[in-house]
Amino acid sequence: MSKRKVFDEMIEGVAAMNSHREEKITLRTYKIEATPLPRVDSKLIRETRKRLRSGRKRGPDGAA
Repeated sequence: MSKRKVFDEMIEGVAAMNSHREEKITLRTYKIEATPLPRVDSKLIRETRKRLRSGRKRGPDGAA
């Protein structure tokens, strides 16, 4: 099994996007509807931390 050349894949994708912008090629496109962002409050954050068993991240000096 050979390793993927991720950088080469990224460069190929950028070249394809540039060609698409210059109307040299047609890329497959999809139309999606934007969904509204959920309302985030302190209760949601606390419940999520509890569910994921995650605490508050502390800085190097111990401050939150």
